[in-house]
Amino acid sequence: MPNRTTVPQRLTEAVPALNARDLIGRDDELDLLQKALWNQKQVVLVNGMGGIGKTALAQSYIASTYDRYAHIAWVQQSSENFKQDLISTPGLLQALNVSPEGEIDSLFTQIIQAMCSLHQKPNLLVIDDASNSLAKIRDSLPRQPHWHLLVTSRQEIAGFEPKHLGFLTETSAVNLFKRHYQRTDLSDGDVKFLVRLVDYHTLTIELLAKVAHRQRTSLVKIQHAIENDLQANVYIDHQQQGEKVERIRSYLCSIFTTEALSENEIQLLKLLVCLPAEFHSFFTIEALISSETGIPADSLSDLLESLRESGWLIFSDSDNSYKMHQVIQRVLQYKLNVLIDDVSPLLESLTGKLSIDQTKDNPVDKFQWVPFGKRFLELFELQHSLELSRLQNNLALVLQDLGDYEGAKALLEKALASDEQNFG
Repeated sequence: MPNRTTVPQRLTEAVPALNARDLIGRDDELDLLQKALWNQKQVVLVNGMGGIGKTALAQSYIASTYDRYAHIAWVQQSSENFKQDLISTPGLLQALNVSPEGEIDSLFTQIIQAMCSLHQKPNLLVIDDASNSLAKIRDSLPRQPHWHLLVTSRQEIAGFEPKHLGFLTETSAVNLFKRHYQRTDLSDGDVKFLVRLVDYHTLTIELLAKVAHRQRTSLVKIQHAIENDLQANVYIDHQQQGEKVERIRSYLCSIFTTEALSENEIQLLKLLVCLPAEFHSFFTIEALISSETGIPADSLSDLLESLRESGWLIFSDSDNSYKMHQVIQRVLQYKLNVLIDDVSPLLESLTGKLSIDQTKDNPVDKFQWVPFGKRFLELFELQHSLELSRLQNNLALVLQDLGDYEGAKALLEKALASDEQNFG
């Protein structure tokens, strides 16, 4: 068994630490994390959507408490097989004097036994980007009081009490941008506009700021960075591998992986990409997504919950509503290659919701669907199908009743041009 003279403090080759000055707007979360691990003796799961700052928070925690731990291990979960990921963590087997020969289950048991047999305490095990598969071996992991276990994940993992990491405040988001953007070409108003544009998403703010600083990018160019897959050539602070981010959208697509999702989950994500990036009640989503979309009516609630638990959707308890974050929405539009044929039942549903029967309908009842029609047409603005022209026509008539005559006129002109193209 390992002893106190042969085992280094760093049990893994990588023990990434982030200076507290680079962790903008997370002082309260860092304080709560320390209290939970040291005073309340909890196993902490930092939970939140991808790119919100979970890994950076864990790295900053290491930097602020490094000297308080006898041994520290950082394990990156990169697959659904945590045992294999643990065994493959560079430096771990050597540090614990465990022979690399043997079956996975046997090596996993030897590693855990070696960790639990360390004489010096307390110790820290960080598991970054964990998946639901971790729940299967939860009881085998080193635990309090001698081991502090800190897990980051986009998912809510059974058996772990989640501590949700929310979005930055506008002030913190602006400060984060200015931390990486030292020039004066962009005004304070420009910076506020950009952080709102990406809905205060931490990773995207850092990316945009570094690109704007390095390449002296204009406001017009940087605000379309995701859509245009703007060249980046920058590094991200919390990135362990030290790989350069070549292009913004391509990098974000690599962050939001969809391989583990079911066919129905993929189809539902495609439909949600076409909705405004706002909170929508379950009943609103249910009213728009018919069985013709490929989503069984009795599965919708379960699918929404599954996507929420895995970090694809944000949920509001107060009004039972779901939201897809703007950054995720914009990335998935390209990653899933959302085509109008994929969402044609939603187009038909929206066209019907915005249709006014003058003999029985009250136009006011149609107003709630205006943002949905606008979003759909915005997504497919370069296409000219007969079905789209019907939506343009119906939305225009509702806008007319709303008093938006210019908006109605513009849509009717588009519908006319589309019909001329389709019918000659």
